[in-house]
Amino acid sequence: MNLTSHIQRAVMKSSPYWPFRWIYGAVYGAILLWLMIRVRRIPEIKYLELRAARADHRFGSSDLDLRAETTELTASEFFALSNRLANVLRPSKRWMRVLDFYIFGPTEAQLQRRLGPISFGESRWIRLLGRRKSAQESAQETASDK
Repeated sequence: MNLTSHIQRAVMKSSPYWPFRWIYGAVYGAILLWLMIRVRRIPEIKYLELRAARADHRFGSSDLDLRAETTELTASEFFALSNRLANVLRPSKRWMRVLDFYIFGPTEAQLQRRLGPISFGESRWIRLLGRRKSAQESAQETASDK
């Protein structure tokens, strides 16, 4: 077992204790802030959302689930964007695996929102970046769900 695995096991075992939860929360928050700053600079991304952590969240074994919605892109533009974000989408560094980050086009994002409860349960998603939806957009989304 290597050093990284030992650290991960120690984090998982100490995660239920409040002083450690605060420290780990700060580290996760710093990684999340880094991603938010990076994504904010990419004009093709309209929204960034975070799945709210449950009360029993275990640092070290549970990841932060994030999804980004892009503007309407061609396939080549989408792949170019994916390539720019490759180190977050498919991280090689173990500490970056804290994030489960996905990007979707508008249609795929709508489908993911509809099917998300199947895999995530009735989780709450928090919008981190992007404007709030207008009442008309929300009504259209609700009408299309029926």
